[in-house]
Amino acid sequence: QHDTVWAVKRIAALGLQGIEPYADGIEKYRKNPIELKNIFDDAGITFIDAANGERGQSTNFIDPEQIPKTIADHVTFARDFLQPLGCDHWKVNMGQRPPGGPSDDQLKRLANTLNEIGRQTIAMGIRLAPHPHIWGPLEREKDMRRAMHLTDPKYVWMTADTGHLVLGGGDAAQFISAYCPRIAEVHLKDTY
Repeated sequence: QHDTVWAVKRIAALGLQGIEPYADGIEKYRKNPIELKNIFDDAGITFIDAANGERGQSTNFIDPEQIPKTIADHVTFARDFLQPLGCDHWKVNMGQRPPGGPSDDQLKRLANTLNEIGRQTIAMGIRLAPHPHIWGPLEREKDMRRAMHLTDPKYVWMTADTGHLVLGGGDAAQFISAYCPRIAEVHLKDTY
């Protein structure tokens, strides 16, 4: 296993322009994002964004009891960590898929949570970009489309992951085409 400094140098040596580290790779730098920014700057690559779900951060966008913590945790992380790194968007996962899939009320709560976080992060220059994911509340294409309909395009974009879109039963090319102005990032993956 290699540390973040090694990974950043290796990515730069391979000629890639930037990376999106997982939580484990940034935990050491959460209290000092400028140290991490300097590592990226010295290597000449971009810190694109980070996945959510860092230590102690709520990722429950559906449970009314958890939503206030989810909002507060995300806004704090964006302000204290992503903004100093110069991130212009943020890929977020939204917790576990409810049994039987999300109800319309659950999707409305999820969308309202995304809208509120996005309203606050766009003021920091950070576009909130939820990431539809297998086993998450936005697993199926109908759930993704409903969430896009319920969210405000001024506050919520999308991280389109071609693998997860296909595995969720959708057509990745059609989905990306339909929401192109709201796509902040594409994860290009293949799947059978």
